[in-house]
Amino acid sequence: MNNIFIGKPNDPDLNKQIGTAIYNGSPTSMAEFKAAVEQRLPGDIELFETIRQPAYIDHNVYLGGAQAFDQEQTTIQQTEWQAKLKASVQKSTVGLQINIPPELIDFLVPIQDTESLGKVRLADADFENRDGSEVRIDEDINRDKNASLRIAGPINQLKPGMNQLKFSGF
Repeated sequence: MNNIFIGKPNDPDLNKQIGTAIYNGSPTSMAEFKAAVEQRLPGDIELFETIRQPAYIDHNVYLGGAQAFDQEQTTIQQTEWQAKLKASVQKSTVGLQINIPPELIDFLVPIQDTESLGKVRLADADFENRDGSEVRIDEDINRDKNASLRIAGPINQLKPGMNQLKFSGF
């Protein structure tokens, strides 16, 4: 949910490994997963080993040939976009250069929280903070918060075109 995947235009072999397409063929809900198991009854543990686990994938951005999960409902896919991604590290400062398409700025994604994340599958537990409070993933890498929607990826202050960013304190 809410990620940016960057491939390399005109490199289909590499791009098969970038993004979420590896989940193609996976069920998209626990109900769908259980129905697939029930169709194969009778059996034992091997039933669960032969069926892919559910994949919860949505609101992602795929640039430069990165491949999307074929069941994803809400995406931006720009195969030929040149992200021109470069990262550098000097002491405790990380530099990032990235070219952002204008459509990404208007592609607002929902904040993920305890309710939207659902239950941890095997433990049937809620996603929660260490102190037991509800999880709310509403901060970017700089701890910039948004009320209810934000752009995809870990950086809220992106703008269309070339971005030059620095992060320190890592």
